[in-house]
Amino acid sequence: HIGHMVVAGGEELCGCGAVGCLETVASGSAAMRWARAHGWTGATGADLAVDAELGEPTAAAALERAGVALGRAFASAAALLDVDLVVVGGGFAQSGPALWRPMTATAAAHAQLSFVRELRLVPAELGVLGTLTGAGLIAIDAV
Repeated sequence: HIGHMVVAGGEELCGCGAVGCLETVASGSAAMRWARAHGWTGATGADLAVDAELGEPTAAAALERAGVALGRAFASAAALLDVDLVVVGGGFAQSGPALWRPMTATAAAHAQLSFVRELRLVPAELGVLGTLTGAGLIAIDAV
């Protein structure tokens, strides 16, 4: 539940009842909300990603903001858990380079301890199905 890690810039109330959760800054819906609040008029998350890649300033800023928050969170989690690989899944992870560039650059900038300096962020091979597959495996293990 890394989406409920408290992060800088997270000042909205999360669906979990806490304030400041990562998902209030760095989820598809959060990026859309932020972009719309700052004048972007697109309709979908896919539009946001395309507009960001085309250089539309508000769309690009929304994905930059989310990517920076994700990069910080992944670097922090890597240091806490002593991991050097983070697999990033879900629909928002498919937002393309406008999200991945700031996410990977920020993670690298913050992963300075010797044991996380080689931290790698990679897209989930299962794409949006990864979460469902993981949930299914947990359910099977519980039976």
